[in-house]
Amino acid sequence: MLFRSAAATAGKIQQIVSPEALPEHVRLIVANAIYFKSDWATHFEQGQTRDAPFTLADGSAVGVPLMHREGSIRFLQSREFQLVDLPYKAEALSMTILLPRQPDGLGALEQKLTPESIDGWIAQAERTEVSLFLPRFKLSGTFELAGPLQELGIDRKSVV
Repeated sequence: MLFRSAAATAGKIQQIVSPEALPEHVRLIVANAIYFKSDWATHFEQGQTRDAPFTLADGSAVGVPLMHREGSIRFLQSREFQLVDLPYKAEALSMTILLPRQPDGLGALEQKLTPESIDGWIAQAERTEVSLFLPRFKLSGTFELAGPLQELGIDRKSVV
């Protein structure tokens, strides 16, 4: 199971680490993969997706497919940003999206992000009738853990 993740991720992640990529002296690998796929509690209708301008941080605009839906959504407005909290089908999880009011406001907003501030903003959000336009997107990423593991005292010398 260590090297095979296809069954656990509906075929989306075929393999985390190839056995051939590992030197013989390797005794331990810490590996993790996250696969999440869920439907929205309230769907974006495919026919409502249209190409429209999307403003980048530098103020320029590019055409992207924007999903659209109208309805009651947990929403918060402030002078600096707008927030929507979109639940997934099971409603135990949601995606919280923050949009800076100014195209160049992302850096300032990022400086304010803490678990406490995010929790507070979500708690303040109220169900509001809105017309929501959201770019279609897909998230993926990789993370280098050598630094954080070393900060925890785990390095090549301590793992034999």
